[in-house]
Amino acid sequence: MKRCLIHRISSVVVVLLLVINANAQQNSSVRFANNSIAIKKQNDSIYFYNSVGELRKIIDLKNKKVTPFGLPKEVEDIIYRGEIPERVGVSAETFPIYLYKERYADAGVVLCSTQIFYNKMGLITGYKEICPDDTGGADNHFGDENMFKYNKYGLLIEREAAVYKYNDNGQLIEKNNRNRGTKKVYRNTVYTYKNGRLAECTILKINSDPAYNQTSKRKYIHNKKGLLSEIIKNDRSKIVIEYNDHDKVTKVSQVKTWRDKEYKHTYLTYYYDAENRIKRVQVDHQSSYPDADLGFIYDKNGNLIQKTRDGEIIASFKYNDKGTLIYIENNRRWGEDKGFVKY
Repeated sequence: MKRCLIHRISSVVVVLLLVINANAQQNSSVRFANNSIAIKKQNDSIYFYNSVGELRKIIDLKNKKVTPFGLPKEVEDIIYRGEIPERVGVSAETFPIYLYKERYADAGVVLCSTQIFYNKMGLITGYKEICPDDTGGADNHFGDENMFKYNKYGLLIEREAAVYKYNDNGQLIEKNNRNRGTKKVYRNTVYTYKNGRLAECTILKINSDPAYNQTSKRKYIHNKKGLLSEIIKNDRSKIVIEYNDHDKVTKVSQVKTWRDKEYKHTYLTYYYDAENRIKRVQVDHQSSYPDADLGFIYDKNGNLIQKTRDGEIIASFKYNDKGTLIYIENNRRWGEDKGFVKY
């Protein structure tokens, strides 16, 4: 009888623990209005999802590492901009970044220090950089502690150059580009969706004289897999996005039609290794801006250890045995920039 009672008590305790654990897991999640999970916290990691439940990033608070998922950041920017900018750059946010708080960079002439700030979710809110004047003048100060603001879903809603608005499902519905100094809006973009997918955007370029304001539209076309494949500007111009069998972007091109002939120029070309990591990006401009052939080398643990440009090393990274970044070295046009990071 006593043994039976102990067994019943143990069973009740197990059930209570399961209920408590389930409630804890539920309480650690934030959901969009469509009931998709937006943010889920488990142990020392925070998982961020988009409106259709696809993973968009993981922040590992223990190893201080942010791993992005989905489209490369520069491709996302092209999509929501609705056009390819004159100068295309490969964003650092396309690759894993680290949540270090301080960095001292020896640029060969001066010793610059950078302090970085984050919120409770591990999202960057700002930075402050101090560089001494090598002529003996006052120190140069850059940045601010509160440069970036986010909503409860971890989506960026404000930065110096732009303000973003989202619907209750976490989809971007409006973007206002503004002057960094005056905060005056010079470009307003409104996005509409159909069946949960981006369908159209309307772009208003704002002039100081309203008579010269310009309005244009973009239509978004998805392929059979549901992947965005075309951004239609008009009957003669569109952006084409191509993918490989693993649904990774391989090319971003501008296609123009003139006298029934198509002229295609590929601005971005991506190559991947066996682990589906980006190993090479070719940037081909159609302007005076220089082209680039960027390479990315990883260690056996998947950490990025080198970046190359046209075959020359432009950045090196070192990690400790836990896979945490501890050292960065950049080779810039004005000299080397190297230093340790602190957490």
